[in-house]
Amino acid sequence: GVGVTAISTAQARLAAIAKADLKEAVSEAKQGDIQNLVVAVKRARLDGVASAEISPAEQLLNEQIQLRLSAATKTNNVMVLAELVRTMQEIGDSSLEAAVATMQATLVREVNATIGAAESAGLEDLRACVALAPGLGIGGEAFGAAADVQRVREGVLEARAALAKAAEEQDWDGLIAAIDTARSQSLPQAEIDAAMAELSAAAQRELQEVMADSNRSLADVEYAWGHGVAANLPSATLAPAA
Repeated sequence: GVGVTAISTAQARLAAIAKADLKEAVSEAKQGDIQNLVVAVKRARLDGVASAEISPAEQLLNEQIQLRLSAATKTNNVMVLAELVRTMQEIGDSSLEAAVATMQATLVREVNATIGAAESAGLEDLRACVALAPGLGIGGEAFGAAADVQRVREGVLEARAALAKAAEEQDWDGLIAAIDTARSQSLPQAEIDAAMAELSAAAQRELQEVMADSNRSLADVEYAWGHGVAANLPSATLAPAA
């Protein structure tokens, strides 16, 4: 009847849309992006696309998965491995369950190993493992310690970047603040000394320029004097502005 015809038409339309989406996703997957292909294959199955038309896409997806698995294994890249596990879980194919379980166990082992050796781990690896750990059920004291190591090391990087930015922009107030941060983050003393030397030279120039300016204001003098104090200039150098 009319109802059956309408249903058949709707089903055919869904299948046509799913087929078009599958074709587009295959094109993207050939460029290395398989996320849409995972979704498109599942939708094609549900919306009645013929198995013969889905099969090449499934084969391409399996090939891409194997490429990623090989890359993740060679590089020990936990983020690549985690993404691969998610992709395979989304596919929902029972034939992949054993492979997924093996990869998941490998991922847990790698993340635990990096967290346990946080002090010597590369920062990128440590970031990745700390981010992945909660989703893998990894916690406890070792995880907390690793997260602390990550925060400290990122604090050092941020402090170092702040020193460089302030010096480059000749932002002496910013450099004073960055030096304080660098001390609090325990940057190497040599880096702090270099920043202090730059601040000292700038403060001396500033004091000389202000004191030579017959139109100087009290605010100008106080500002330059403050930079001199922060730079630990000797009292004799500061005296004219005191």
